[in-house]
Amino acid sequence: MRTIAITFFFIYSAMAFASSKIISQIPNTFSQQAGHLSIKGMGYACLGILDVSDGLPCQPAFIARSEKPSFAAQVFVGNGYQALKTADEVLNKPVSREFLRSMFDENQIIEMEGSGDLIFKSKFLGARFTPYRINYLSVVRNKAYPTVSLHVMQEKSFVLQGGYEIYKGLYAGAQGRLVERKFVHEEFTIYDVLAEGGDHVLKPKEQKGLFF
Repeated sequence: MRTIAITFFFIYSAMAFASSKIISQIPNTFSQQAGHLSIKGMGYACLGILDVSDGLPCQPAFIARSEKPSFAAQVFVGNGYQALKTADEVLNKPVSREFLRSMFDENQIIEMEGSGDLIFKSKFLGARFTPYRINYLSVVRNKAYPTVSLHVMQEKSFVLQGGYEIYKGLYAGAQGRLVERKFVHEEFTIYDVLAEGGDHVLKPKEQKGLFF
């Protein structure tokens, strides 16, 4: 039997960054909403998957296929978890010149990702609360003119989705996502750090949004 889904006001929310500087490409997994492994493994192909066992369906219309209510808690920590302390210092503490200078002594590429989710699923309705999600990526390049590209993001979000089978094999659904994040998305050189006021190179920005 062929299954058709109609989704209203569903926009995959990408991160918007107020920076005109060129920066290294952010890993695709950083822009995905969910942290669980099955979604990260499928990428955007998950929009065509009818049932996601360990999370909300990527296609909100398919929440109507849930057979019974369920609740789950998940924790995901990717590679480079040792960078968690660095990410916290960049976003939540005053950044000193010494700290910035130390970034030029690190490995060329450091990547870290982690999140925690509370997920509720029932027939017709699903919700996910993510109290904490962190992404970190730093790239050091050009030894002659040392440059650091840095992406750090701390986010919490709430997702609510609903779906209904309006005809046999035909589903309709909608999703809303409330997001609050703090981030740094910058590129700087060792000379920016050494210059007067260099300790203000990294100033976290905040962003709030509601996506449908």
